[in-house]
Amino acid sequence: MVRRSVAALPSARRASAPERSARVVARAIFTYGTLALPVVLQAVTGRLFSSEEASLPGFERFGVRGEVFPGLLETGRGETEGRVYFGLDDATLGVLDRFEDCLYERRTLDVVRVDGAVLAADAWVVADRHAHLLDGSPWDLAAFRRRDLAAYLRGCRAFREEDRAKNRS
Repeated sequence: MVRRSVAALPSARRASAPERSARVVARAIFTYGTLALPVVLQAVTGRLFSSEEASLPGFERFGVRGEVFPGLLETGRGETEGRVYFGLDDATLGVLDRFEDCLYERRTLDVVRVDGAVLAADAWVVADRHAHLLDGSPWDLAAFRRRDLAAYLRGCRAFREEDRAKNRS
């Protein structure tokens, strides 16, 4: 499992049967941390998605205490650079909800594309009740890539295998 210290948090809510229906709704997601690397998203979901750079005004990205991944917090200032992926279905969003666990809440936010257009996209934001777990320091994607990516990918692949085994239809 990728998570360590946050494992002590209460379990994430499982979707009920109606929420797990076979709806196919293509959505966009905004990623700002480890999932902003397409190789990480592929390790978690087993899929590749079209994507582009984007930003999210009014939010800041901070390190999570004792972890290699960040959290996003609405501060009303700053701007967080990231990547928006297109065409995610409900099943993939479910995998990502389980991956992000209860530290985060999925919210639909307005992100700004490189061309200046505004797009509604889902993003996982640190839940207010867990904001104290953020360390207040900016999180650095380049440093993560150098120091932690290889081990993190192994954890992501292990998560994917475990999640597939638990959630087979």
